[in-house]
Amino acid sequence: MASEQLLQSLNMTQEEFEQSINELAKEIGKEEETKIVSMYEKREALLPLLVKHLRELEPYIDGEDLAYSPEKYSFSSTDFHHFFSLVTEYLEEDHGYAVDEECDFENKTYFLRYDGLLLEFFIMWGQGTCTIMKLVEEDSEIPADFIGSFEGWKRYIEEKHKELISKK
Repeated sequence: MASEQLLQSLNMTQEEFEQSINELAKEIGKEEETKIVSMYEKREALLPLLVKHLRELEPYIDGEDLAYSPEKYSFSSTDFHHFFSLVTEYLEEDHGYAVDEECDFENKTYFLRYDGLLLEFFIMWGQGTCTIMKLVEEDSEIPADFIGSFEGWKRYIEEKHKELISKK
């Protein structure tokens, strides 16, 4: 009964609704594929650009700043968000995350070791999504299990890319 009311309110037939859902699923699949292929191709080059920015220009990279001031960056907002998404996916699957319990909004913090540095990836959801990447000092309070490696992330991307290729 509720599904019939939904379809009436959307002014769609069951067939039109199913077609829309299938198109949406294909679109999401294509976006995921694009993200994986892009990061596979840029897996060696992008992180050094991000780290250079953190060391020389600003102490953090905020996903929103990229949207409003792209001229300040030597990488695109799309590249940053694809990288951020796949790094946090890898870290969540293999290493877990920390939560700031004092924050009023849902959040997760991930850590990645790269070239002797420790990078923090913070994401918070509220009325929007906040994504921040920054360098952090080594801290014994961060459980070693929570810290992933750049080499591990590269293997993760290479495996995801291999899965994509095998499906074609």
